[in-house]
Amino acid sequence: MKFALFLIACIVVYTSPLFAQSWNDDQIQIADQARDISYLSDAEKDAIKYINLCRMYPREFAEIEVKRYEIDSLYGMEALRAHAESKQSLIRQLETQKEAERLSFDEQLFEDAKCYAAEISKNERRGHERKDCPSTIRHAECLSFGMATGKEIVFQWLLDTGVASLGHRMICLDPKYRKIAIKAEPHFQWEQCAVGEFN
Repeated sequence: MKFALFLIACIVVYTSPLFAQSWNDDQIQIADQARDISYLSDAEKDAIKYINLCRMYPREFAEIEVKRYEIDSLYGMEALRAHAESKQSLIRQLETQKEAERLSFDEQLFEDAKCYAAEISKNERRGHERKDCPSTIRHAECLSFGMATGKEIVFQWLLDTGVASLGHRMICLDPKYRKIAIKAEPHFQWEQCAVGEFN
């Protein structure tokens, strides 16, 4: 019986008439703003693409990406429950979120993100604690730890599990921001870290 219900649920999701089940070429091309920048890694390019898709097409992003996004079942029950709650919170927000302009890659932000990513990749720091890389420009900042791909980095910020203020999610979706840069580095403790800056 449980298996039959699961099949019905999958069919309902798959045949939903509201949205296509994948992005079209035009949507990807518009969102994938940094793909031709040779010195960015695939993870950095993908992160910018996914943030732009979420900003420009929030309801479709909820349907195509968020509803399908799961974490490893090997995580404990508490982590799985927190993930499910964050996921539902994000879906509810995206269903009413106004569309925002895509973010454009910014070289000055990138130089700042690169410096700070190198700093935190080798040193123990509290959140957003800068010592070697004082910022010279006004920006909002998101940090990611332990995520290997651009999609994982963006979902860590959008879900914002355990962050009561949902500050990272708000930064990613805030229409007042027009520019972005992301730099990822190997991390001494978490394998990977990334710095995202928005202006």
